[in-house]
Amino acid sequence: MQDIFHTETTLFAHAILPGASFAEKDGTFTNGERRIQRVRKALEPLSGMAERQVICELSIRMGYPMSYHHPLQIMDEIASLTPIYGGIQWFYSTKDHPETSTLYQELFSRPGGTARFVPSEFRGPAEVLLIQTKHLAHVE
Repeated sequence: MQDIFHTETTLFAHAILPGASFAEKDGTFTNGERRIQRVRKALEPLSGMAERQVICELSIRMGYPMSYHHPLQIMDEIASLTPIYGGIQWFYSTKDHPETSTLYQELFSRPGGTARFVPSEFRGPAEVLLIQTKHLAHVE
C-alpha cells in the first residue's frame, strides 16, 4: 500500500510504501467520469521520491524494468492502453475522434437512454465504524 498516513487500511498491508500529499504531486487526478485535473507540486515530496518513482523502483526490484522520467510518459502509456484516454481532453474520446461537448451523449440524450439514478442509503466510512466499535469494546 502507498499512503502518507497510517489508517485502518494500512493495518491490512504487508508493506507500506511512502506516499505524497496532493501538494507534493505532479501529474493528474482522474475521476470515474474521465475528468482529469492537472496538479503541480508546490514542494518536493518529504519522502524524497515522487510516488511514481517509488512504484518504478519497486517494479525494477521485482524484475520488471519500468522507468518514467515525467508524468506525461505515464499518461502516454495509459492512452496507448486505454483508447478512451487518447484525446486527454473531455471533448475527444480518442485523438482522431470528432469533438463532442458531452461524453456518451448519444447514449444518454435519447428517450429511454441508459442512464438511471438509483438512490442509496448513506453509510459512513468503514474505518469510522471500526474505530467506534473498538472504542465501545474498551468501554464495556
